[in-house]
Amino acid sequence: MHPNDAGADSIAAIICRTYAAKATRVCCIGNSITQYDQTAGYLTIDAYTSKLGMLLGRDYLTQNDGVSGLFMQKSHNGKIPASYWTGGKLSNVFAFKPNVITIMLGTNDARTRYRNTSWHITDYKSMIDTLSLITPKPIIRLMLILQPLF
Repeated sequence: MHPNDAGADSIAAIICRTYAAKATRVCCIGNSITQYDQTAGYLTIDAYTSKLGMLLGRDYLTQNDGVSGLFMQKSHNGKIPASYWTGGKLSNVFAFKPNVITIMLGTNDARTRYRNTSWHITDYKSMIDTLSLITPKPIIRLMLILQPLF
């Protein structure tokens, strides 16, 4: 079908770009729950972002921008060890130009040692405002972690 390997690569890249341009792009921001721990031997296909992509179907393209260990809060007075603001993948998110963004950050912020409700709320609102600058303006969904009852 293709005269050489370079031709096959070029055609694949064109198909990929065409698909990405037409698909509804969904970007998932978060910490380790979003990133998923591949070092523990888990398969990437088991990550919720992969499953979300499968559930949504072929008209959607999901991107996993989770980074383990990060907080929603900015590092106020050096109290937060690692913030999504500085250690996350915000540049990837902006480059992807998602139509929908899910944010699942806050489990690390909930630890007693780091908990500061006013900073958390302020920084969450600031994150939403920052992501709202993407054009076209994406739909932003905040995710909650639900614990099983048993």
